[in-house]
Amino acid sequence: MSKVDEWKARHVGEISKAWDELLRQPWGRQLLFEILDSTDFCGVDASTYYPDSAQQSYRNGIRDAGLKLRLAAQEANPEMYLRMVSESMNTRRMLLIAERSDADAAKAAAAT
Repeated sequence: MSKVDEWKARHVGEISKAWDELLRQPWGRQLLFEILDSTDFCGVDASTYYPDSAQQSYRNGIRDAGLKLRLAAQEANPEMYLRMVSESMNTRRMLLIAERSDADAAKAAAAT
């Protein structure tokens, strides 16, 4: 094996280990989901439509980078990737419950 091949193999192993470590940490899963999901970052599940073609091309490029990140995470540790998605959905659910509770409290206060 050449020195270049050895370096490439070591590098791939280090990157794989880094993905695994990131996904094993609650903060890592939360950060990665925010990067992938937020329209301020990659917005992988958001529409890239925009009336201006240059802006739409830009959004498509950002989304494509996010899709590649998502695939890398899925391949690195499928179990932790699914856990990340589940945790994020639970967090969203709790936020919706809190928002509804606040709205109901505001309506009740306004009615009195």
